[in-house]
Amino acid sequence: MNIQILGTGNYYNEEPNASFIINNNILVEMPAGTLKQLIKTGKNFSNIKIIVFTQLTLESMFDLPFFLMYEIANKRTEDLILIGPQKLKNYVYKIFNFVLNENANKYLSKLELTFLDANVIQKNEVSEDLYLSFIETNHPKYKKNYGFIIENSKTSICYTGESKVSPGLTYMLKKSDVCIWKYKENLLGLKEIKTLSEEYPIKYIPIGYNNINDLIQIKNIKTIKTEEQFYI
Repeated sequence: MNIQILGTGNYYNEEPNASFIINNNILVEMPAGTLKQLIKTGKNFSNIKIIVFTQLTLESMFDLPFFLMYEIANKRTEDLILIGPQKLKNYVYKIFNFVLNENANKYLSKLELTFLDANVIQKNEVSEDLYLSFIETNHPKYKKNYGFIIENSKTSICYTGESKVSPGLTYMLKKSDVCIWKYKENLLGLKEIKTLSEEYPIKYIPIGYNNINDLIQIKNIKTIKTEEQFYI
């Protein structure tokens, strides 16, 4: 598996917002600035087959309307699968209207879009020998909030999304070799991840953090720079 981190930061620092892409065809989250990161890193948009969202928020999805309009302008013919919490389609249409002040029905009918509920994605084969499973996690504000595990015959990676310590989160850590950890100080911050890394001594790759110097003290942390790639 090839993972490229498109952004390690958040809305309060200079790094691009947290997102990443798997094997150049599965995009995870589309916060503001993701479209420019995809262009900057030379991604072929027609290769992106799946976009994954772990929650229905503008923080997670702000650039999606711009991405879709970009693809409409470039006359995309390839199917595009969007996976996220229940009512994903309704939310996408809502933010398209809100962000662009355009009629979503008029434009999105020009694309071959499929919307899938994350709750039913359990070891679904998303490409040859690559399987995706969503796990419900705990967020104090959102009823439907997810992380996921993506695995092949050799290894597995989990992504926490925004989560408190919860049974869903610890289940993913037990099943994974590497965890991409979405830093959120009031949910899954330094204190929490330090405790988890001692109990589940796998490799943790943080995104969405404020200051890289805060992370160095934690055992099993591997910091990856924005636009850097790694293979497992």
